[in-house]
Amino acid sequence: MKNKFKKTKTIVVTGVSSGIGKAIVEQLLINNGDYFVIGMGRKDIGFVNPNYRYVHLDLSDQTSITSAIKSLAQIKIDIFISNAGVGYRGTVEDLKINYIRKQFEVNYLGPITLIKELLPQIKRPGGKIINIAALGSLITVPTFGYYTVSKLALSKTLEVLQEESNLKIFNVYLGAVKSNFGKNIVETINLEESNYKDLYSEWQTRFESFFKGRSKPEEVAKLIESIINDRSSVKFVKYRDRIIAMSKILFPNSLHKKIVNYYYKI
Repeated sequence: MKNKFKKTKTIVVTGVSSGIGKAIVEQLLINNGDYFVIGMGRKDIGFVNPNYRYVHLDLSDQTSITSAIKSLAQIKIDIFISNAGVGYRGTVEDLKINYIRKQFEVNYLGPITLIKELLPQIKRPGGKIINIAALGSLITVPTFGYYTVSKLALSKTLEVLQEESNLKIFNVYLGAVKSNFGKNIVETINLEESNYKDLYSEWQTRFESFFKGRSKPEEVAKLIESIINDRSSVKFVKYRDRIIAMSKILFPNSLHKKIVNYYYKI
């Protein structure tokens, strides 16, 4: 299917079934005619707009990825927004290998497969890839190690891609956002039987404290649109998240931990 909206920017967004992805689509469709949006996700939430098209995508299923790529054949893409992700909570020792594998399939292998196959269709110069990354991948977050590493793998790979191509890459590192992601975090561990029971309890309390200062999906969506239109190159939605990330780089570990403890209060 060829895009008939020649004067618009064609934007592909993954993970549009809810939360941030849904908010991004809604924000882009406000400006009717400015964008042609292709939303990809496991569930069609029924956007009705002549500038919108839904494509089914399950990033843990190679057949689904191949089908989605075929459905975008010959479409020239201005912006690709990688948003889909999944989280399984568990310590390095506790989390079973099948859940580790699933996280890497959805958060890294699926997205990078999709991006690699669509690269010839992303316009150059001027093409952009915007990745919804995780603040946790820049710091150390106990009980979420595999999730943060899977997100970091995609962020770093895209940074390498930027050096190898004429594409502009933007990793937007999100802290707490009011979306279904937190509700959808999968608890795979019997906490009562774990040697890390106290650690899980501690960090559950820390996360609850941190999430009191959540961003709204609409805030994220507006930042993404600003990046699309070259009005911003900000990597963080909240100033708090910037402070936490920069403290890891600039300060001794002892001071960085104090800053983390301040925002992740117990």
